[in-house]
Amino acid sequence: MHVFILALCLLLTASCARKDLAPVSELTWHGNNREASNHKVRYGETLYSVAFLYDQDYQKLAKYNHLKSYALRENQILKLLPREKYKTRQFNTGKLRFNWPITGRVIKRFSVAKASKGINISGYKMEPVKASASGVVAYAGNGIPGYGQLILIKHNNQFLTAYGNNAVNLVKEGQQVKAGQVIGKVGYLDRQHSGLHFEIRRSGKPVNPLLYIQK
Repeated sequence: MHVFILALCLLLTASCARKDLAPVSELTWHGNNREASNHKVRYGETLYSVAFLYDQDYQKLAKYNHLKSYALRENQILKLLPREKYKTRQFNTGKLRFNWPITGRVIKRFSVAKASKGINISGYKMEPVKASASGVVAYAGNGIPGYGQLILIKHNNQFLTAYGNNAVNLVKEGQQVKAGQVIGKVGYLDRQHSGLHFEIRRSGKPVNPLLYIQK
Protein backbone atom coordinates (compact mmCIF):
# COMPACT_ATOMS: atom_id res chain seq x y z
CA MET A 1 0.00 0.00 0.00
CA HIS A 2 2.83 2.39 0.92
CA VAL A 3 4.53 1.62 -2.40
CA PHE A 4 1.33 2.43 -4.30
CA ILE A 5 0.90 5.79 -2.51
CA LEU A 6 4.54 6.70 -3.15
CA ALA A 7 4.21 5.86 -6.86
CA LEU A 8 1.02 7.92 -7.10
CA CYS A 9 2.72 10.94 -5.48
CA LEU A 10 5.64 10.71 -7.88
CA LEU A 11 3.27 10.54 -10.84
CA LEU A 12 1.34 13.61 -9.68
CA THR A 13 4.57 15.55 -9.08
CA ALA A 14 5.87 14.77 -12.56
CA SER A 15 2.54 15.75 -14.09
CA CYS A 16 2.59 19.14 -12.32
CA ALA A 17 6.14 19.79 -13.46
CA ARG A 18 5.21 19.18 -17.08
CA LYS A 19 2.28 21.59 -16.84
CA ASP A 20 4.55 24.30 -15.43
CA LEU A 21 6.77 24.03 -18.47
CA ALA A 22 3.96 24.07 -21.01
CA PRO A 23 3.27 27.19 -23.11
CA VAL A 24 0.72 29.48 -21.44
CA SER A 25 -0.87 30.87 -24.59
CA GLU A 26 -4.40 30.71 -23.16
CA LEU A 27 -3.65 32.64 -19.99
CA THR A 28 -3.92 36.40 -19.76
CA TRP A 29 -1.44 38.74 -18.08
CA HIS A 30 -3.15 41.77 -16.57
CA GLY A 31 0.00 43.79 -16.06
CA ASN A 32 1.09 45.64 -12.95
CA ASN A 33 -1.63 46.15 -10.36
CA ARG A 34 -1.11 49.89 -10.21
CA GLU A 35 -3.94 52.36 -10.69
CA ALA A 36 -1.57 55.27 -11.37
CA SER A 37 -2.11 57.20 -14.59
CA ASN A 38 1.24 58.99 -14.46
CA HIS A 39 4.71 58.64 -12.93
CA LYS A 40 7.01 61.25 -11.41
CA VAL A 41 10.59 60.44 -12.38
CA ARG A 42 12.94 59.91 -9.45
CA TYR A 43 16.70 60.34 -9.40
CA GLY A 44 18.46 57.46 -11.18
CA GLU A 45 15.42 56.21 -13.09
CA THR A 46 15.58 55.58 -16.80
CA LEU A 47 12.88 55.17 -19.41
CA TYR A 48 13.59 51.43 -19.33
CA SER A 49 13.24 51.14 -15.55
CA VAL A 50 9.97 53.12 -15.52
CA ALA A 51 8.56 50.98 -18.33
CA PHE A 52 9.74 47.85 -16.47
CA LEU A 53 8.04 48.99 -13.27
CA TYR A 54 4.66 49.23 -15.00
CA ASP A 55 5.08 46.31 -17.45
CA GLN A 56 5.02 48.66 -20.44
CA ASP A 57 6.87 48.88 -23.73
CA TYR A 58 9.53 51.60 -23.47
CA GLN A 59 9.10 52.55 -27.14
CA LYS A 60 5.33 52.98 -26.82
CA LEU A 61 5.79 54.86 -23.54
CA ALA A 62 8.23 57.27 -25.20
CA LYS A 63 5.88 57.83 -28.14
CA TYR A 64 2.90 58.30 -25.83
CA ASN A 65 4.79 61.07 -24.03
CA HIS A 66 6.18 62.62 -27.25
CA LEU A 67 9.74 62.17 -25.99
CA LYS A 68 12.42 63.32 -28.42
CA SER A 69 15.09 61.70 -26.25
CA TYR A 70 15.04 58.64 -23.99
CA ALA A 71 16.93 60.64 -21.33
CA LEU A 72 14.67 61.54 -18.40
CA ARG A 73 14.83 64.43 -15.95
CA GLU A 74 14.26 64.14 -12.22
CA ASN A 75 10.66 65.18 -11.32
CA GLN A 76 9.58 64.82 -14.97
CA ILE A 77 5.98 63.61 -15.25
CA LEU A 78 5.32 60.68 -17.59
CA LYS A 79 1.83 59.69 -18.65
CA LEU A 80 1.38 55.92 -18.40
CA LEU A 81 -0.17 53.88 -21.16
CA PRO A 82 -3.69 52.60 -20.51
CA ARG A 83 -3.60 49.17 -18.92
CA GLU A 84 -4.35 46.32 -21.26
CA LYS A 85 -4.71 42.58 -21.11
CA TYR A 86 -1.81 40.69 -22.58
CA LYS A 87 -1.87 37.07 -23.66
CA THR A 88 1.40 35.36 -22.91
CA ARG A 89 2.72 32.84 -25.39
CA GLN A 90 6.00 31.72 -26.87
CA PHE A 91 7.29 34.25 -29.40
CA ASN A 92 9.85 33.88 -32.16
CA THR A 93 13.19 35.34 -31.03
CA GLY A 94 14.90 35.10 -34.44
CA LYS A 95 18.64 34.65 -33.98
CA LEU A 96 18.50 35.74 -30.33
CA ARG A 97 19.33 32.91 -27.92
CA PHE A 98 19.04 33.00 -24.14
CA ASN A 99 21.35 31.09 -21.78
CA TRP A 100 21.14 30.37 -18.06
CA PRO A 101 22.48 33.37 -16.07
CA ILE A 102 23.61 31.07 -13.24
CA THR A 103 23.71 27.30 -12.80
CA GLY A 104 21.16 26.29 -10.21
CA ARG A 105 17.79 24.80 -9.45
CA VAL A 106 14.59 26.69 -10.29
CA ILE A 107 12.91 27.19 -6.92
CA LYS A 108 10.11 29.49 -8.10
CA ARG A 109 8.47 29.35 -11.50
CA PHE A 110 6.80 31.86 -13.75
CA SER A 111 3.06 32.01 -13.08
CA VAL A 112 0.43 34.31 -14.52
CA ALA A 113 -2.11 33.16 -11.94
CA LYS A 114 0.25 34.00 -9.05
CA ALA A 115 1.63 37.17 -10.69
CA SER A 116 5.13 35.68 -10.68
CA LYS A 117 6.84 37.55 -13.51
CA GLY A 118 9.98 35.43 -13.71
CA ILE A 119 11.86 32.57 -12.08
CA ASN A 120 14.01 32.29 -8.98
CA ILE A 121 17.19 30.26 -9.41
CA SER A 122 19.10 28.99 -6.37
CA GLY A 123 22.78 29.89 -6.21
CA TYR A 124 25.72 30.51 -3.92
CA LYS A 125 26.22 33.99 -2.47
CA MET A 126 28.69 36.00 -4.57
CA GLU A 127 28.50 33.45 -7.41
CA PRO A 128 28.98 35.21 -10.78
CA VAL A 129 25.82 36.29 -12.60
CA LYS A 130 26.25 36.15 -16.37
CA ALA A 131 24.42 37.97 -19.16
CA SER A 132 21.90 35.59 -20.71
CA ALA A 133 22.50 37.13 -24.16
CA SER A 134 24.45 40.00 -25.66
CA GLY A 135 23.04 43.50 -25.37
CA VAL A 136 23.26 46.93 -23.75
CA VAL A 137 22.75 47.63 -20.04
CA ALA A 138 19.55 49.69 -19.87
CA TYR A 139 19.46 50.03 -16.07
CA ALA A 140 21.62 49.14 -13.07
CA GLY A 141 20.47 50.15 -9.61
CA ASN A 142 18.14 49.48 -6.70
CA GLY A 143 15.34 51.94 -7.44
CA ILE A 144 12.62 49.41 -8.32
CA PRO A 145 10.81 48.06 -5.23
CA GLY A 146 11.04 44.30 -4.70
CA TYR A 147 14.05 43.72 -6.97
CA GLY A 148 16.99 44.82 -4.82
CA GLN A 149 20.08 45.47 -6.90
CA LEU A 150 18.72 45.04 -10.43
CA ILE A 151 20.24 44.92 -13.92
CA LEU A 152 18.20 45.30 -17.10
CA ILE A 153 19.78 44.35 -20.42
CA LYS A 154 18.21 45.40 -23.72
CA HIS A 155 18.87 42.80 -26.44
CA ASN A 156 16.88 44.30 -29.30
CA ASN A 157 13.78 46.44 -29.78
CA GLN A 158 11.58 43.72 -28.31
CA PHE A 159 13.46 41.62 -25.75
CA LEU A 160 14.94 42.60 -22.41
CA THR A 161 16.26 40.49 -19.52
CA ALA A 162 16.23 41.33 -15.81
CA TYR A 163 18.58 40.11 -13.09
CA GLY A 164 17.35 40.89 -9.58
CA ASN A 165 18.46 40.59 -5.95
CA ASN A 166 22.15 40.87 -6.80
CA ALA A 167 24.70 41.33 -4.04
CA VAL A 168 26.52 43.75 -6.32
CA ASN A 169 26.15 45.02 -9.89
CA LEU A 170 29.34 45.00 -11.95
CA VAL A 171 28.11 46.86 -15.03
CA LYS A 172 26.91 50.40 -15.74
CA GLU A 173 24.08 51.82 -17.83
CA GLY A 174 24.97 52.10 -21.50
CA GLN A 175 27.64 49.41 -21.28
CA GLN A 176 27.78 46.80 -24.04
CA VAL A 177 27.86 43.24 -22.72
CA LYS A 178 28.34 39.88 -24.38
CA ALA A 179 26.50 36.64 -23.69
CA GLY A 180 28.19 34.88 -20.78
CA GLN A 181 29.90 38.02 -19.50
CA VAL A 182 29.87 38.43 -15.70
CA ILE A 183 27.57 41.34 -14.84
CA GLY A 184 27.03 40.89 -11.10
CA LYS A 185 27.20 38.64 -8.07
CA VAL A 186 24.46 36.49 -6.55
CA GLY A 187 22.73 37.93 -3.48
CA TYR A 188 19.83 36.82 -1.30
CA LEU A 189 16.28 36.18 -2.50
CA ASP A 190 15.11 36.35 1.10
CA ARG A 191 16.67 36.06 4.55
CA GLN A 192 17.46 32.37 4.14
CA HIS A 193 17.93 31.66 0.42
CA SER A 194 20.63 32.99 -1.88
CA GLY A 195 19.92 33.05 -5.60
CA LEU A 196 18.88 35.11 -8.60
CA HIS A 197 15.55 36.44 -9.77
CA PHE A 198 15.50 36.29 -13.58
CA GLU A 199 12.95 37.65 -16.05
CA ILE A 200 12.55 37.92 -19.80
CA ARG A 201 10.34 40.70 -21.12
CA ARG A 202 8.95 41.08 -24.63
CA SER A 203 7.65 44.54 -25.50
CA GLY A 204 7.55 45.28 -21.78
CA LYS A 205 5.46 42.25 -20.83
CA PRO A 206 6.79 39.26 -18.82
CA VAL A 207 7.12 35.92 -20.63
CA ASN A 208 8.02 32.51 -19.24
CA PRO A 209 11.86 32.27 -19.25
CA LEU A 210 11.74 28.48 -19.29
CA LEU A 211 10.26 28.61 -22.79
CA TYR A 212 13.24 30.59 -24.07
CA ILE A 213 16.36 29.50 -22.16
CA GLN A 214 18.39 26.97 -24.11
CA LYS A 215 18.31 23.53 -22.53
